[in-house]
Amino acid sequence: MYSQTNPVHQERWLPVEALEQNPRLLDDYPHRYVFVVTNSAHEMTDPTSRSRMVAARLFWAVEALEAQGWEPAAWDLDGTAVGVVMRRVGGGGTSYQLDNGGQWS
Repeated sequence: MYSQTNPVHQERWLPVEALEQNPRLLDDYPHRYVFVVTNSAHEMTDPTSRSRMVAARLFWAVEALEAQGWEPAAWDLDGTAVGVVMRRVGGGGTSYQLDNGGQWS
């Protein structure tokens, strides 16, 4: 059974802002993929400023995670959640699924 104590591990969703506060947040991450998103897209009304902030935060996150053995696998810059899917290099990590009881296994 998979431990559900860390919400990042459960959701596979990592806000850049959380990574900025703790760059080693994924050190014990058990999965191979994580979606890194930014809340910056909703913080500003000027589209040009918003685009620059989103790009700056996402590029920072990619560069920080590349140094820890991750690589970008896909980008979503037009969706509701703006972010990048990061993949652990070398195939480490495990894919867990929710069973019928809502538990990770």
